[in-house]
Amino acid sequence: MPYKYKYKLPDQFLRITKDFDEFKDGAMIATVELINKQKYKILILMYTDIIGVKNHDHLPFDVNDIIQVYQTEEDKNPKDIKEWNMFQKAK
Repeated sequence: MPYKYKYKLPDQFLRITKDFDEFKDGAMIATVELINKQKYKILILMYTDIIGVKNHDHLPFDVNDIIQVYQTEEDKNPKDIKEWNMFQKAK
């Protein structure tokens, strides 16, 4: 049975994330920009599941507020993800 996570990127971003660089087995880091211009580093699994946000133990925004998803050079080549807290899978 596949894992199910609570948070997913809106479908319109799938065509973008499918071309993102993975740093490990289906996991990738990306930057999201919100309607209010805030930016967050997110950890994505399999192009769509948001499983972590840098320096947060919960999702600090509504996924429907995302207006842009992209990868920076730092996102493509993360040095360390120790400060990342992974979210719990949905039950």
